[in-house]
Amino acid sequence: MSFDAPSRGAPRLLVSILLLAACGDAAPAAMTDLGFMDAGPAEPTRRLDPVSTNPLVLEGGEVAELAFSYRDANGRPLRGERVALSFSGQAHDSTLDGPDAITDADGVARRSLRAGATPTTFRVRADAPGAESAFLDVSVSDAGFGDLEVTLAYAGEKVLTLQRVTLYAEGSCASPAELDAMGDRVRALGPDGGTLRFPGLPAEITWVAVARGFGPGGAVLAEACADGIEITNDEVRTLALTLTDTPVDAAGSYDADLALTELPASEVAARFIERLSDRARDAGDTLWLVDAAILELSSRGESEAAAALSATRELDAATFEEELAPGPVGHVEALGAGLEAALAELVVSGALRVDAIEDSLAISSVRAGGRRLDLEANATLDVRSAAESAGVDVDLALSLPLGAVAAAWLGQGRGDLAALEASLEATLACEDPVPPSIGPVCGRDCWAAACGSVAEALAREAASVFGELDGRFGAADLAGTLAPRDTGGDLRIDDLEGPLLGTYGRTSEAAPAAATLRARRAALTR
Repeated sequence: MSFDAPSRGAPRLLVSILLLAACGDAAPAAMTDLGFMDAGPAEPTRRLDPVSTNPLVLEGGEVAELAFSYRDANGRPLRGERVALSFSGQAHDSTLDGPDAITDADGVARRSLRAGATPTTFRVRADAPGAESAFLDVSVSDAGFGDLEVTLAYAGEKVLTLQRVTLYAEGSCASPAELDAMGDRVRALGPDGGTLRFPGLPAEITWVAVARGFGPGGAVLAEACADGIEITNDEVRTLALTLTDTPVDAAGSYDADLALTELPASEVAARFIERLSDRARDAGDTLWLVDAAILELSSRGESEAAAALSATRELDAATFEEELAPGPVGHVEALGAGLEAALAELVVSGALRVDAIEDSLAISSVRAGGRRLDLEANATLDVRSAAESAGVDVDLALSLPLGAVAAAWLGQGRGDLAALEASLEATLACEDPVPPSIGPVCGRDCWAAACGSVAEALAREAASVFGELDGRFGAADLAGTLAPRDTGGDLRIDDLEGPLLGTYGRTSEAAPAAATLRARRAALTR
């Protein structure tokens, strides 16, 4: 939560000037030594300085002279120039006797300030062409005045360029939105912290102190707050504040990769090998291909050729086994090993959107073993700031059936039955030259048809296995904490990365699962 908030009540003159400076072709505003974005000239050629006692402490009804000197770059007084004066803060019933003043021969602009009856603290701002704004602190009280010393420390990991303390005469740390953006008293020092003194504070006011640490780009990177600060007349109150890093903002769009580093890949591959190998062994493994050729010859009406091949099979089975090695079982085992290796490199990519209303992950691609798979996957997730760290907690539900993944990988990207059959035909070398012992009776077309029938049977068995695996390992539930990186120093997360742990499957047979989620903020496009 940030303590910077929009100002309450009527817009301040200072706020109006800042808005005007942001419009048109004005030069970019620069950060002042108080950590504000200054609306003055980028390279001031003149200088305004308060001449009056600063801070100016007044009792109710008291009248005091305000004076600001106006000089050129060489320090020479500027005579007859207009200096505009305004209040910044809650002046209440305190008044100026005019909105501007003309400098005298000494380059000094003078006006009278009448303190009101309301205890308060505010600033008088002076503006003139070519100069940065000058400020004079004013305190009004009938109960006396005291000082506040604030010591700052910072032990975070950000690179700070400036630390600033702002005092507020109203509000609380519990309601930062109610604190005026500009505050009532401001002091700043360098990035290493130290002690700041606020003299002349009204004793009738209970104060809020907010410390902010700024990064190179002007963003608030660290904060601290203390409220209920009471000031005693003619005494110095001390306060120690330790700034802590401000949570970075994760909202926006990211290009995300979810690499599943642990899932039941070996179980999927083992089930595939077991079922298809059993099917092949039951049919005779290598001799299954010979029997398929005999059936193909018979279906073509070539009974004599079928009988001759059958007789050769009975007399010399070893020759067929040698020529057709490694046979269907050997090919299935090799495919299973490749499937297990591919599932070990399963990556889901898509567009991660972190939104105040709903977080989402729109999956655009799934790859296994580097092969892009033509299948649909869905995910739902919840992203939130971690309660006990500077990270980002993620709960992710991934709908990605592992059987469908295995089928699509085996089918060269597609998981339908035709793709599985074509892949197995290629594995069994159905289009290669006909084995020598079969060629004389079963030519190329005959052999392709016979081998294809074996591939079809194995493809149907694979489809059945994958369907069963889908029912068991249909989705993953993962959770973890991601480490954010704010490379731009603007409190917006640029990169997220971290491990997610959980299970694959939502039954009693669910298996452990793990993944690494990497997300990089998407570049804006016009």
